[in-house]
Amino acid sequence: MPPVGRRIGRSLLGLAAGACILSTALIAQDEKKPGPSPPPGESEPVLRQLLAEVRQLRLALQQSALLSTRFQLAIERMRLQQAHVLALNRELSDLRETIPAKETELSSLVERRKTMEEELGQAVGPERAGMEASVRILKAATGSLEHEIQEARAREADLAVRVQNEQVRLEGLDGDLDSLMKELKEP
Repeated sequence: MPPVGRRIGRSLLGLAAGACILSTALIAQDEKKPGPSPPPGESEPVLRQLLAEVRQLRLALQQSALLSTRFQLAIERMRLQQAHVLALNRELSDLRETIPAKETELSSLVERRKTMEEELGQAVGPERAGMEASVRILKAATGSLEHEIQEARAREADLAVRVQNEQVRLEGLDGDLDSLMKELKEP
């Protein structure tokens, strides 16, 4: 968990513990105070008021615990989304590096094939048969490499769109986290 999340979690836990201790101390202090006991009709409103305060404290603790849980979940979701976006960016970057290398290789194969086709016109006999086989192999290799490049370009376009979509999703999670921070700061 990031240090900010731990600090906030500890703060919430500290606030909750402090509220419990304070309410217990106040109740115990009221019980220990010697003094004239109120008339029978007056003690009931005091008890009702104390009971209402205890209920409010309990509600505040429950809300604090719920907010803390929501905050932790939001942080974890954001962390996972960041990792996902980074992985997609890495994959896109790697793909963008391989495409030019494949294009260079394709250019080289095309040049070799053209050279062999020119030499094929002058070749005779068994040498010609070997060159024809080599030209067929080079044609197949260039066709295969052209197909690979087309697939890589399509994959690149798909990944670029996915990265954008996942980045938007990450920004949405960041907005959710900001909203929770605002709720946490409100009294």
